[in-house]
Amino acid sequence: EILYWYHPNFPPANFVDGLMEGLGHNDQAEKFIASHLPQYQHNYITASYQRIIHNLKFNQGCSIGISKNPAREKKLIFSMPYLLTFPNGVIIKAAQLKKFSNYINSEGEISIKRLLENERLIVGIADGRKYQSYIDLELDRHRNKDNIMVRSSTDVFSGLLKMLDRSRIDYIFGFPEELAYHSSLGVLENKMQFIPISEMPKFLTSYIVCSQTAFGEQAINEINQVLSQYRTSPEFLRFYQFWLDFESKKRHRTISLAE
Repeated sequence: EILYWYHPNFPPANFVDGLMEGLGHNDQAEKFIASHLPQYQHNYITASYQRIIHNLKFNQGCSIGISKNPAREKKLIFSMPYLLTFPNGVIIKAAQLKKFSNYINSEGEISIKRLLENERLIVGIADGRKYQSYIDLELDRHRNKDNIMVRSSTDVFSGLLKMLDRSRIDYIFGFPEELAYHSSLGVLENKMQFIPISEMPKFLTSYIVCSQTAFGEQAINEINQVLSQYRTSPEFLRFYQFWLDFESKKRHRTISLAE
């Protein structure tokens, strides 16, 4: 039988072309799991997250790195937890840290609630991107304010990071591994800094999902068998930890062991 794997172009989770093709942390986990399911012929399809969720509701297939919400749980079958990942945080130019110091607590975390109330600081967000949890709630509450700049583009993160680098905005949201990857490309003029958000959870749980069919249920059961054996192994965790900066990598080793 053919098992279709849907994934987006979302570095560093997924690279769908170029020199880094297939080297994202979800790419590698996807291939690792597929290698332990030789009973299937594995085919790979690139689509946006929105299209992936839509397709999985009506077609056979699976996707890796999906978060839970009530609407998805009604239409998709979720695996056991696949990976603990860090949530989105605030990204600023490191040289501008003093400007944000009043919003940062003693643990080095920033309050997004207080930050968004300052309409002199401009935040850039990607149209259609879900930042999850408290960030989305606060953005909805401030949606019509002038300090929120919405960017519509296929380069979900890199375009906003360039705007921040050129001082067109004051801060953006993103994952620590996103920042680490784009900083490594050497295209930024300024050093950037990732700041965890105090109102966000310490980590998020990521899952693999399959279509809500007999085929999907069978695939999830077999995927769970692979996860049960390997998901906490150093080899498997390294797919994600490779893309983290030094401090984030240390934190992830701690939460992985705790989980």
